[in-house]
Amino acid sequence: MDQIKELLPKIKQHSFWVMAAGILIVSIGSWWYSTGNLRADQEKQVTDIKSKFSGVNTIRQTNPQHPNKSTADGMDALTMQYAREIGRGWEQQYKQQEGVLLWPKLVRDDPEFAAAVEKCRPIESVPINALGQVASFDRDLKSLFRDNYRNFIRHYLPNLATTIDAKWQAITAVESADPTGSVGPGDGGGFGAGQVGPDGRPLVFDTSMVLWDPVNQQELLTTHFPFIGRQSETTTMEVLYAQEDLWVLQNVMNIIAETNKAVNATARHEAVVREIHFVRIGRSALGLAGAVTPIGPAPVQGGMTPGSEGQAGPAPSGPSPDGSAPPPGGVPAPGGDGLAQAMSRDLAEGRYVDEKYQTLPASRLRQALTSRTPEDALLAVAKRMPVRIRVLADQRKLNILLAACGNSKLPVEVRQVRINRDPAAPGAAGAGGFGGGYASGGFAGPGPGGEGRGAMPSPMGGGGFGQPATFGGGGIGGFGGGMGDGGGFSGGPRGTVQAGDPLRDASVDPNVIPVELYGIVYLYNPVNKAQLGVPDAATTPAVATTTTP
Repeated sequence: MDQIKELLPKIKQHSFWVMAAGILIVSIGSWWYSTGNLRADQEKQVTDIKSKFSGVNTIRQTNPQHPNKSTADGMDALTMQYAREIGRGWEQQYKQQEGVLLWPKLVRDDPEFAAAVEKCRPIESVPINALGQVASFDRDLKSLFRDNYRNFIRHYLPNLATTIDAKWQAITAVESADPTGSVGPGDGGGFGAGQVGPDGRPLVFDTSMVLWDPVNQQELLTTHFPFIGRQSETTTMEVLYAQEDLWVLQNVMNIIAETNKAVNATARHEAVVREIHFVRIGRSALGLAGAVTPIGPAPVQGGMTPGSEGQAGPAPSGPSPDGSAPPPGGVPAPGGDGLAQAMSRDLAEGRYVDEKYQTLPASRLRQALTSRTPEDALLAVAKRMPVRIRVLADQRKLNILLAACGNSKLPVEVRQVRINRDPAAPGAAGAGGFGGGYASGGFAGPGPGGEGRGAMPSPMGGGGFGQPATFGGGGIGGFGGGMGDGGGFSGGPRGTVQAGDPLRDASVDPNVIPVELYGIVYLYNPVNKAQLGVPDAATTPAVATTTTP
């Protein structure tokens, strides 16, 4: 301690230099330590950066198509290539139907008439006003053209029945107004000359290949061609949509004709399709019918009785008392007479269905023609018209009928097949009240088989379409009386022999049953290159591809 005390004065005398040396040593140590950490951190960061660059270079070497500007340009070219392929496929479908959807010779022989209707493809591209009338002067058909078409369609409709070797017996307004009765439906319906049954009613002898319910013919005439025989002027939209309906109806008739032709049928007993209960298209065919239910009695729900198949038929919307057609959608327009109501709505309203088979509003259908959204893509390409057909057919050859639907010139995409079931109720605009009540399920007539089904007298004046009048107290009921049990247009259960009935069990073919088909007909629109984003082919050559459209 004494030595330290002796050194302290000396150290105190040189304290400045001692502190300077200490500070220097501490500073050098701190610098060395800090630079060492920075060097290590730098080396780590450099290593990480180099590894990132190395990874990028590896991707560029192993995957030269990795997104970059050249890749983006390539994707744009590929997208354009696919758009052109879609356009070619679309055009192929349209061209195929263009050869089927031909206007009648009356129009084709008149260049001015043909040019006028060609401007109206697709129909929804024609602008209309609030009354449903054409709002563009250059798209509105001349009055002469419309009158000529009305006269044409009046005389052409019987050809629908001729296609399937049936009889056309629908009565137009002109014919029904004939007080002398000299104007009759079709060729008289095949009545036997002066031959009557025991009850004094005329016997019916119909040797045609197919029996077509005349009430359904009247339904088609009133629902789809209401302007025939009408005093007022036919509108352009009525002409355009009537021709489209005619194409689809003719296609259905061709399907039935090809089905019977496939088995070389020469008479009704050899045919696959022997009776047509109804053909409905557009609004009157909307909606899938029935529902799959468990075996056994089902509880009554929602006020419906068992056997209704879970469906509630819409309220009848048949012809009005003045004979005018129901307005589109079955909802009367406020004010005005029947004609004003029929003309006050867009005729495309509820006429088609979307991809979920739901009623398609006309506004969306027209909007889809210029829309670029994916939801409207299918609507821009084609319209989907529902078709419902109920026939009496040989169940052993049902595959021929289904194949004919798919192989027809306007293919019918069958979505539902109903066998031995009650008829589906018509759509919202179906002529559901022709004298009896279609919405109740059948075309029932007098006789036991028609009871409880909204009985409708047969327009033949006898017991049923294509059958003798009722004999005695029982016998053959009105057509539709036995639809659910395979009875076709006859009234009682199949195979039933009643007293005084000239028919026997041997006359009933157990293989002939009621079959109801629901399907979709696609009506393609002309190709819209603007929607596809494809430049005009005249200025931009198509990209070669090996992919099949």
